[in-house]
Amino acid sequence: MSPCSIFFDYEHDGTAGWWNQRPLRAKEPAGATARLTNMFSQLGDKLQDIFKDLRRHGSISETNVSDAMRQVRLALLEADVDYQVAKNFVARIKEKA
Repeated sequence: MSPCSIFFDYEHDGTAGWWNQRPLRAKEPAGATARLTNMFSQLGDKLQDIFKDLRRHGSISETNVSDAMRQVRLALLEADVDYQVAKNFVARIKEKA
């Protein structure tokens, strides 16, 4: 077994040796697609709930926006978004709001 057979499916060309094998495609870790789909679904649900709560208010105040942005940042972090990316994203939204 080649050192790379953990990560790739191989096509054999009939000669001996793993060095004569060509990778067909990268293997996905078991369940990776399902976990990713679930993560995006949960993130989408949380964001919808946050914005639904914002729409519920008659007029949106600075406090409402700050609370919503805190919830957005937490939702992004729970979805394994890098801290700095989440922080910059929330800062840009607050700037435009």
